[in-house]
Amino acid sequence: MYKDRFSNDIGEVDEAVKKHSEMIRADYSDKNMLTQKMMQTKGHPLQTYKRENDKILQLTAEIRDLISSGGDCGNKLKALGDISIHYAEKGDIIYPLLKSKYDIEGPNSVMWTEDDVIRTEIKKADTDEKLLAVLTKIENMANKENNILYPICAVNFSDDDWYAIYRDEKCYDDAFGIKSEIWDEAPSEKPTEITYDEKTILPTGELSLNELRWLLNTLPMEITFVDINDKNKYFNEGKKLFKRPMMSLGRSVYSCHPPKIEAMVKAIIADFKSGKKDKVQVYSNKNGTKMCVTYLPVRDGKGEYLGTVELCQDMAFFEGDKR
Repeated sequence: MYKDRFSNDIGEVDEAVKKHSEMIRADYSDKNMLTQKMMQTKGHPLQTYKRENDKILQLTAEIRDLISSGGDCGNKLKALGDISIHYAEKGDIIYPLLKSKYDIEGPNSVMWTEDDVIRTEIKKADTDEKLLAVLTKIENMANKENNILYPICAVNFSDDDWYAIYRDEKCYDDAFGIKSEIWDEAPSEKPTEITYDEKTILPTGELSLNELRWLLNTLPMEITFVDINDKNKYFNEGKKLFKRPMMSLGRSVYSCHPPKIEAMVKAIIADFKSGKKDKVQVYSNKNGTKMCVTYLPVRDGKGEYLGTVELCQDMAFFEGDKR
């Protein structure tokens, strides 16, 4: 049954890619050769992703052996938990880029949904039967990435896309202890030039850009601003639980969310624009950290909608920060 479902998933992705290929005349004839070349290039993002998939398949094989022999697979399952990092990079970087820039929605609608299913089911796999079933899904996903997703990326992504991915993947923890190697071809990163002596005059005072930048970075929360056109326009700096790749700036906020969340985000922003709501709060557990996510409409003095701000705050402040 699952094999049939896997085949159907591949069919859906392939159909979306076929339509895209016909529309922009993308050349997929050398996709495998191009993909292999990238996977063999030291430091290239596809090499890192392929190494992670190799480790995933190694771990699933070892867990299967332990289940078969009646051994304890607790440590191997714990190590497999890093799959959430691997999937997060796909969800934050790869899927949105394919959808927003290249109009390829197959991976976004099919594979992203399956990623979420896997992450949920692996936590609930309390019997050998359930665990073996989710291991099959994990193995199928690794194969779909290697044989479908990455070739699509290899054919479509520009050099600048890959350089941006290489830069943004450094924001994530190393999955399975695999460190991204130095990619000699990637241009060296240059700090953004900012004229810090410019001032912003406000009704209640004034701030230099340097003061404003570090004031926003000092606030104990992750801040993201989405403008009136629903584009990601700003986020403050610093380490984040909810990752914000630089590539997401200027991109539709909807492309940055998995299919199961996209409808909720659209509804929230629509309610803010119409004036139906003025606040939405969501409480979640992110990697063991209790988070409060608050969405607020930003309005000017006349009440005109300017955008939406998302504030993500560690609930430790409310609990007395005993850590």
